[in-house]
Amino acid sequence: MAARSKLLTWNEVELWRVDLAVHDASLWDLLSEDERERSGQFLQRRDRDSFIQRRGWLRVTLGEMIGIPPESLLFERSSAGKLRITGQPLEFSVTSSFDIALFAISWSSAVGIDIEREDGGSPIDIVLPSGRRIQSVQEWTQYEAIVKAQGDGISRIDPDDSRFELFNFVPQEGYFASVARPRC
Repeated sequence: MAARSKLLTWNEVELWRVDLAVHDASLWDLLSEDERERSGQFLQRRDRDSFIQRRGWLRVTLGEMIGIPPESLLFERSSAGKLRITGQPLEFSVTSSFDIALFAISWSSAVGIDIEREDGGSPIDIVLPSGRRIQSVQEWTQYEAIVKAQGDGISRIDPDDSRFELFNFVPQEGYFASVARPRC
């Protein structure tokens, strides 16, 4: 299996999958100095390697879509911390769980994505400040995808689901993922 593959396109959102267990040492050369420094802050080698692979493949994918070399991409963060490309209208979201990373990329709207590994039936029971209960891994991925799509970070802990379209999928057996984008 290739390290990176396009899964599908949903409502003008491209969904990509990266196998983080497939190590490509050349991705290191694509990272900025800040990204290299950040990778050095991970205590576990597995986490450091995962970050390098995830960010490197993100650079490759976005560079191909924009038509510029991946190492030339400049990233910035919004005031809420959402990563974006300086001077480009392309919206994207990144998530990972264990050895899988997913990218959701859109030219037309904000987007959020989340993946979680199903934990063999361990119960989830999270109560949000509004009183809303989240009781499944799939509900949690939907919630996280919406939070990422709205781009406000945790400052809006209980987003209004009705303002978003959701797409749920299984990127690999044992995992659930959700993508969110604002309704048109």
